[in-house]
Amino acid sequence: RLLDIRRAIGAMAILLVTPFTGASALAYEIWVTNQGTDKVQVIDSATLKEIASISTDSKPHNIEFSPDFTRAYVSNVGAGTVTVIDAVGRKIIATVPTGKGAHGVNRSPSGRLLYVTNTADETVSIIDTSSLKVVKTISAGRIPSVAIFTPDERKAYIANVSGSLSVIDVEKAEVVGEVSSLKGAIVLAVSKDGEKVYVARGFEDKVGVVDTRVDRVRSTIPV
Repeated sequence: RLLDIRRAIGAMAILLVTPFTGASALAYEIWVTNQGTDKVQVIDSATLKEIASISTDSKPHNIEFSPDFTRAYVSNVGAGTVTVIDAVGRKIIATVPTGKGAHGVNRSPSGRLLYVTNTADETVSIIDTSSLKVVKTISAGRIPSVAIFTPDERKAYIANVSGSLSVIDVEKAEVVGEVSSLKGAIVLAVSKDGEKVYVARGFEDKVGVVDTRVDRVRSTIPV
């Protein structure tokens, strides 16, 4: 069952949108990870035609951008790496080894840190975006999927598909708690005030609402 879940996670593709640098507010690009070709394809929103193709490591999966959209970070689930791309010049800046099954790549609000969830290793690699090096690797729950930060960057949460959230103290870079009873936790969103994290429970057709002040499930919404 867990192997099937890992395979399902590995098969997902993510599409991200970024503004053109210096262009009008309505112009944007669509960045698509293509696991069949091990490339990131960049699509012009006006013509819907490919304008660039950038090779990555095996099975590119998720994309995250720096706050100013000048860099793109791509997790490669097949290689256990993150490809760092100059999003303006379309050039690879670096390849950062993380862990087996590098699935989610999520940045802190300031852009200072990247959290990479390694599904096969069941760890989280913390990358400093200045040095582009892993500064620490910490254990997560079973089958970590993605991470999310509170707006004040004091806490981060890891969605573990097996049924929990790992709570991380960002300054200490340590797991300080766990929120249970969240089977199928796979995608996260945080409220603007940072007081709630919404947890998509993909295998139960529910969304869990976690109170970040006490790290407990406060309600469940059927969807």
